[in-house]
Amino acid sequence: KDGEAQTAVVVARITPGKNYFHYRFVNLFTIKSTDYMQVTNQLKSYLLRYNGKLLVYDANGVGASMRDWLNKQTIDDAGLPLEGLGIINPPDTASNDMIRYPDDKTIVYEVKAGGTKAGVIHHLFFARMSTGSITFPIRLNEAVDLYSKNESFNRMSQANKEKILNIYRTMDLAEQEFKNLSVVDTSDKLNQTMQITRRNNRIQKDFFSACEYLIYGINQQIEVPYYSRLHNREGNRLMSAVMIS
Repeated sequence: KDGEAQTAVVVARITPGKNYFHYRFVNLFTIKSTDYMQVTNQLKSYLLRYNGKLLVYDANGVGASMRDWLNKQTIDDAGLPLEGLGIINPPDTASNDMIRYPDDKTIVYEVKAGGTKAGVIHHLFFARMSTGSITFPIRLNEAVDLYSKNESFNRMSQANKEKILNIYRTMDLAEQEFKNLSVVDTSDKLNQTMQITRRNNRIQKDFFSACEYLIYGINQQIEVPYYSRLHNREGNRLMSAVMIS
């Protein structure tokens, strides 16, 4: 959330690679509301639309208030119920108050990026950037050039054109956030960390934070367990081969 109380949201599709996941950001947008129930309802609706497997959210400060709304059933503007979601890693102080759900509905991962943890999250994000494993939408001017060659797009109403182009317009804003950051590697022999500061404090970094929190949450909850299981299976196959020979 920035100072204007807009919630930055990013959606990524992930695919396993040989050594790490590949992340393709397929949507970026804002939820323009100060009402946490409204924000939560939109997040739940997008989870259904994308068949989302993991929802990562910023639980720092006022963001922690999202936990209760995500965890319980809510009612949308049409009066329809939106089921609650399980919290994977609630703080110990809130664990006893959480509603429990089956594993396939326990898909909310909290990120609190205070202290040294923030530097670890920054380092992971830029490490993934350096490998080329993160793909962002193209710039708005590139999208306009591309879509202008499409006859069906040209026949659309201006409102529908704007709806399609909105993701690329938002990507341009996100790029401004990225370019406004000063990045300093603060790694030592024990920890790999980075420090991030904004050159111009009037430019927010909410989309940057949303992107790096999502990648951190996926890394912790899906990526690391995935490769641990993969390596264990490979080790078991090798041991079987040795035993058979």
